[in-house]
Amino acid sequence: VTVVTAEQIQQMQRRTAPEILQALPGLNVVQTGGTGGYTNVFMRGTNANHVKVLIDGIEVNDPASANGTFDFGQLLAGDIERVEVLRGPQSGLYGSDAIGGVISITTKKGEGPAKITAFAEGGSFGTLNTSIGGRGSQERVNYAFNIQRQSVRSLPVTPPDLVPPGVPVNNNSYNNLTFSS
Repeated sequence: VTVVTAEQIQQMQRRTAPEILQALPGLNVVQTGGTGGYTNVFMRGTNANHVKVLIDGIEVNDPASANGTFDFGQLLAGDIERVEVLRGPQSGLYGSDAIGGVISITTKKGEGPAKITAFAEGGSFGTLNTSIGGRGSQERVNYAFNIQRQSVRSLPVTPPDLVPPGVPVNNNSYNNLTFSS
């Protein structure tokens, strides 16, 4: 079992779930296209549809997708408290979809005194990551919310060195706004 905590995610400077999972041994993270592209995770040599994915204990594998997998490409890391990876056959506990293993993601909960967090960073290709959140508890009421945005304005589809002179450069853009509570 491998466990990655929110503190470790922050120290590693990971902004998306695929970035977190790429750093873990035994996982093969395959992304189609640039940032936000459809992303599958293969574990222990099995297909991606043999990896069960849980968020706060709820199965999120998509039965409507072509192979019943979960798309990690849109999952941002700002509200993740913990990621647990159980490798190997877990079918006895989690059903037949867990032949390769289980990835369990736990989101941040509201507890303790009120706490507000904010974050902003920018980078090349017009990349902007921002987040604002709050959580806490009062008597028997717990609350937590997070709004996170990740955008890339001009990610080149073809490396600029390979584009002949005079040919227009096509750029990809990506915008992901996530609200969780």
